[in-house]
Amino acid sequence: MEAMQCGGARWAVERGFGTEADLGRIEERGQMPGAEPEAVSVQAMSRHEATRTWRDRQCAAARRAA
Repeated sequence: MEAMQCGGARWAVERGFGTEADLGRIEERGQMPGAEPEAVSVQAMSRHEATRTWRDRQCAAARRAA
C-alpha cells in the first residue's frame, strides 16, 4: 500500500492501470509533493485491508468455480 501511496498515479500506470495520457489529466499528475503515507489513519488502512481481503476471497471463489 505504501508503494502505491508514494508512487501515486504513476505507480498505477506502470502496472497497466492507466496510460501516460491519463497522467496529464490528473491534478499534480497524480502525485502530491509532500504527501505523507504515514499520515493515513488506522481506520483508512483497515478499510483498505478489509477490501483487499474481500477481493481476494472473491477471486479465489471465481477460480474454484472455473
